[in-house]
Formats: sequence, C-alpha cells, structure tokens
Amino acid sequence: MILVICGPSGVGKGSFIHYIMSKYPNKFNLSISHTTRKPRTGETHGVDYYFVTKEKFFEKVKNNDFVEYAEYNKNYYGTSKAEMLRCTEQKDKVIIFEIEIVGAMKIKHLLGDKAKYIKVIPPSFETLEKRLHKRQTETDEEISERIKWTKQELIKMEEMEFDDTIISDKLESSCVEFDKLIHSYLSN
Repeated sequence: MILVICGPSGVGKGSFIHYIMSKYPNKFNLSISHTTRKPRTGETHGVDYYFVTKEKFFEKVKNNDFVEYAEYNKNYYGTSKAEMLRCTEQKDKVIIFEIEIVGAMKIKHLLGDKAKYIKVIPPSFETLEKRLHKRQTETDEEISERIKWTKQELIKMEEMEFDDTIISDKLESSCVEFDKLIHSYLSN
C-alpha cells in the first residue's frame, strides 16, 4: 500500500507520520525527499531529507532522476526514482510520501488509485501562523510569505480528489484520528 500525505508546511504531516512510525516501527517506510532548503535544527541528511545544493538538484532534474519535483517557498523538493525504488523493494511495508500539492498531483497522475491520498489542513490560518512562529525556524517575513503560499496551496488542493481529509487541530487527537484512518485502509 502507498499513502500520500499532502498539506501545507506546519499542519502536522510530519508529526502524524512520526507518530505512526514510532507506534508501528516495522510497518511503514517513509520516502525521503531531496530538498535545496537548509536543514532545520535536529534534521539529519538521509533521514529527514536528502539536503542538496540547487546545482546538484538541477543536475538531477537534467538527468531525469526525479519521479516528481516542485518549487515550494523558494526551495525545491523532489522524489527521486532511486528513492521510489528503495521504498517499493520492501514489499511488506506501507510506503508513505509526505508531499506538497504539486508533487501529490504528479504522484496521483503516475499511480492513480494504487495509492490512498490524505489531505491535511489547518483549522485556521491563525493556528497555522502560531505553529510556524512556535517552530522558531523562520523570520516573521518568511512566515508571512509561507501563509500567502499556503493560501494558494489550499486553493490548488481543491483541484485534486483526496480519499480523506484531516483537520489538524489538537495534535494528540489528530494523531489518533490519523492512526484510525490508516488502520481502516489496511483492514480493507
């Protein structure tokens, strides 16, 4: 099974994924994206992302190494063919893609209904803005830009059909909701 988890930055996608991967350590395999953004505190190359320069990223684009890639907030993100192969080789695991909308649309074009698509959205822009400030990884100006980008992304998300939507309000209850949703997919 393949799960595509889509939503703007700061809505809790990573927290949901960390929750189920910690709870069921041998059940899931997270696809690791390449990115040109700088690592945040606590992030590790090859675990959270493959952190690369823009030059290296575009070399991979030129070599047709990506299944999908997109620009998000002045940085580039992409899923490499090698990473897709690494994930699919482990047949006994559920593959998870944590991805933004343009990438999700490209994955859906490739995989269609072979995957389940979950949209994660914030309860409000105010809540999202507070979360982004709490992370302390961006300036106020960068957060304002990210909120503008998020509004555009949520509009774009309306163009794609998702199997389910989670409104990421309270972290603990949203993680439990996410867990139940994943289990409903696995039991069908």
